[in-house]
Amino acid sequence: MGVRHACISPGARNSSLTYAFTEKSKITCYSHVDERSSAFFGLGLAKSTQKPVVLISTSGTAPANFYPAVIEANLSRVPLIILSADRPNYLVGTGANQTIDQQNLYGIHVRYFADVGLPNKKFDVLQAKLEEAFHNAVGIDYEIPPGPVHLNFPFDEPLLPEKLDKTDLSAFVFNSNPEIKLNFQIPILQKAKRPLIIAGPMEGNPHQKEMIEFGEKINAPIWADPLSQLRYGFNSKLIFFHFISKK
Repeated sequence: MGVRHACISPGARNSSLTYAFTEKSKITCYSHVDERSSAFFGLGLAKSTQKPVVLISTSGTAPANFYPAVIEANLSRVPLIILSADRPNYLVGTGANQTIDQQNLYGIHVRYFADVGLPNKKFDVLQAKLEEAFHNAVGIDYEIPPGPVHLNFPFDEPLLPEKLDKTDLSAFVFNSNPEIKLNFQIPILQKAKRPLIIAGPMEGNPHQKEMIEFGEKINAPIWADPLSQLRYGFNSKLIFFHFISKK
């Protein structure tokens, strides 16, 4: 249908959608950690190429962050195809930020909305909804102006490999009490040839300086998550902020 670009934001629930697009060599996929940035990047792509661009996100607040770009696409008549992952009905509204009601999430600001339903083998139904969404995105026979459309994909479970290799993992938590000295004696590190520290968001006293000292002691680089407090205010060569994936 002419789609050549997809902007994908991370998540587990949208793993099936991500896999489907990254396996298609004719579609160039862009990875964006932040959904708002992804949406405006996709908006710019659609403007420059004059072709619909796909936006893929996990459930909950993730597709909600597309909203500003969706409004702009609507008023600017730019074709965007939003594919949002979702939870099944029995998990919607259960209190977590990923379980909001996503039905008609963008209201009057999209040309078309459809809930695809849980995965099944009726591919003709899925094909029909994809074609309907595409035709509304580009404007059906020029009767309506181009604009954004939204397809919602609920999944019972994220896509996981059938077999997972057994990995020896050990969890170590820095104590939040600053009066307690940290113990760096972690037995599993004696077996590790190339240790790596991955730092996510840390509440309370996050012990950034001690974590850097820890990395220096075991000669391990620190990959700081976008929400990690280690990304700011520390001048350490061990800390990496940017990740590049190459096939």
